[in-house]
Amino acid sequence: MQATLTSFDSSPIQKSETPLLVGGVSHSFSDIFGAVMYFEKALHEKGFRALHKRFENHDRDCLIHAQKGYDTTSFYLKFKREWFYSYGKIFQGEKGAGESINSSQLDELITKKIDVVIFAHSPHFYWIYAMQIKNYCAERGLIRVQNEPNFYNAEDFTGKLKPEFEETLSFPVELLENFNTYAKVPLLA
Repeated sequence: MQATLTSFDSSPIQKSETPLLVGGVSHSFSDIFGAVMYFEKALHEKGFRALHKRFENHDRDCLIHAQKGYDTTSFYLKFKREWFYSYGKIFQGEKGAGESINSSQLDELITKKIDVVIFAHSPHFYWIYAMQIKNYCAERGLIRVQNEPNFYNAEDFTGKLKPEFEETLSFPVELLENFNTYAKVPLLA
């Protein structure tokens, strides 16, 4: 099933002329800190100045506020070690590997008007609009609650682990690849 590609303001997407690469080539990174370093270099090469960054989601993600001229843009960078390889098995009718994001996390990004989500899969960065993920997954029913909980430190400083059954939105890697092939990044052009 082919996705219709539109930008966050519903304008048509043009074929990209400037992929998000550092120095014209992609770089290898093994954690969120390396991904942030290379992403900040890419922003700098595109005329942005990083103003503030905050690591989130147990240091797996980073919110980056950057300025170009008088405009400030927020990017949410998600570091991923590997694709969601069981995507096609879990979602009947879907093929290939996938990617996912927590539903509550995506809703928070949309509420805070953080439009651009960057998935960092070494050695590449894939960007997509937050609303595009939400709409794509909702239209196709690609929402699930995990069968097994993730355990996080309780926020009451007891040192106990708290189980969480997180709702996630999942989509094919092909969506990222297609979007990054045909989308011109207005924020990074």
